[in-house]
Amino acid sequence: MKNWYWGPGNHWSYQHTSRIFPSATISRGQGPIAPLDYALRDLDAISFVHPATKARVSIAQMYAATDTDAFLVMKDGKIVTERYFNGMTPEDRHLLMSVSKSVLGTLAGIIIDQGQPAGWSAAPTRRRVCMHIWRL
Repeated sequence: MKNWYWGPGNHWSYQHTSRIFPSATISRGQGPIAPLDYALRDLDAISFVHPATKARVSIAQMYAATDTDAFLVMKDGKIVTERYFNGMTPEDRHLLMSVSKSVLGTLAGIIIDQGQPAGWSAAPTRRRVCMHIWRL
């Protein structure tokens, strides 16, 4: 597929990456799945200033302008909004791209903030946390 990265071809390719590139499913582990609570709100009318155009844009307008496939917001451990577009469902897999770095950075920050994890011989630093997570 020549145009897998850019729209409109990416509507299909981002949800079917494993059919284009070698991919691996990452196990969630064997433990129980923790249910998430909901505190649903309609966020579609909230607006912000677009960083490039400086125009005021609503979240609903952002969905359409950016070809968003899924949008989830959590606050205080509860799902505030969860939306799916372009045929995507909660069960579908999707290309993550740089999301992985954001999640890893957040986890590293939590570990560093909480102090020395059990079994570590030295206090956590960004480098130690990232090296430890990389080895997992």
